[in-house]
Amino acid sequence: MRIHPNLNVNYHYKSHHIDKHGNKTPLNESSFPDRFEYMKHKYKDVFLPVRVHSPQQLAETNAMIEKKYPFHLSDDEKCLFYMDFRKPINIYKDPQKAKAEDERITAQIVKAKAKVQMYKNLDKKTYQEYKAYLAEVSKTRPLKNEHYALSHSQEALNLYNASVYEGLEQGYDLQTAKGLANQAVITYMPHIKHNDNNEALKSSHNLFPEWQIDEENPEVLTDPIAHKYNPKSSFIIQQNDAFMANAILSQIQTFSFLLNHPGVYAQEAKKDERIAPGEQTQEFINSYKKMHTNDLAVARVAQKAFEQYGIYNQRLNIST
Repeated sequence: MRIHPNLNVNYHYKSHHIDKHGNKTPLNESSFPDRFEYMKHKYKDVFLPVRVHSPQQLAETNAMIEKKYPFHLSDDEKCLFYMDFRKPINIYKDPQKAKAEDERITAQIVKAKAKVQMYKNLDKKTYQEYKAYLAEVSKTRPLKNEHYALSHSQEALNLYNASVYEGLEQGYDLQTAKGLANQAVITYMPHIKHNDNNEALKSSHNLFPEWQIDEENPEVLTDPIAHKYNPKSSFIIQQNDAFMANAILSQIQTFSFLLNHPGVYAQEAKKDERIAPGEQTQEFINSYKKMHTNDLAVARVAQKAFEQYGIYNQRLNIST
């Protein structure tokens, strides 16, 4: 897991509602249909749930803009531009699908190149009119998905939003809560949903070669120390809320135990032939403590999300 730079817990948010007359009314979770609706209300001035737009919605918006301004680039066309118009990896193994995808991308590159050339030749007045038009359209129509990785999975979107709320609930500032939520999605969602290239996943099997790769339900692999002290802290992802909540709880117990018993790190450092005595040993200990502190924070928000929100069992209402 990536180490998040700020895990200070010192933010407190309101636990009451203030009406237009200034009257305070305590928020009662039982008065809401579910925890997600309660959190939306409690943190409505802090965080709005991330929404994703369907490909059809985005295509219709882009087509409307392109009709008025032919040089308008869609998000996919912008990506090609940023990649210097290199073709992305073709993920299709079927020859016919691969050929069709290659032809689609080739046509898209030709079109995007022409648009870029038109864009470069814009006069200042047209450019300003175009930007003003985009701003106006954005008030009523989706222009893009802010979180591209979440746009392909309703479950990933559910986990992200729920984890942000749980991060806020645990006292983190919004930026840190979002960082933890991102890591929760990367760690606990099936990798196939947000990563077509599983090289990183495959390389992790060097630690546990006896495990089989399941691209639909890959495993969550903890580090060697955590795995040694509790093999259950590594597990195969299942698309089931109760299972995930219990499995992550096992990780929480493992990370908590290790952080509360720092002598374990010292013992492991002595056993590691690559670690020399002295400062390197302390660096080894500090590195694992920092990693497990971060892992614990991510696990705690994700565990609550799976336990209390229905990540797989329901489509959370993200309307504002």
